[in-house]
Amino acid sequence: MDAVINNLEKILDDENGFFIKIRFLDGCDQEKLNDILLALNEVKLFYAETEMIPKYLARLLMDFEPALWIMVDSYTGAKKDEILAAIVKLSTAIQDCFS
Repeated sequence: MDAVINNLEKILDDENGFFIKIRFLDGCDQEKLNDILLALNEVKLFYAETEMIPKYLARLLMDFEPALWIMVDSYTGAKKDEILAAIVKLSTAIQDCFS
């Protein structure tokens, strides 16, 4: 369990990761996005047979989508559309972790 959560945390906290790149207006890094989506899939698979996920993991999953919504307004045009598409992918992956 800890390995799955630690992997997700490591990817989310990467100082050159997906969220940092968006925050510093470097756009949507598809490779970093795919890393997050793969980690979320691992979480989903790990907790598929359980009725609950740890509270810490739930908080972690619920925190990063709203942050993206705040940052997306800093972009326009195709870059904004790319980030909006990423938000939809991430939102779906997060929902899958809870179902």
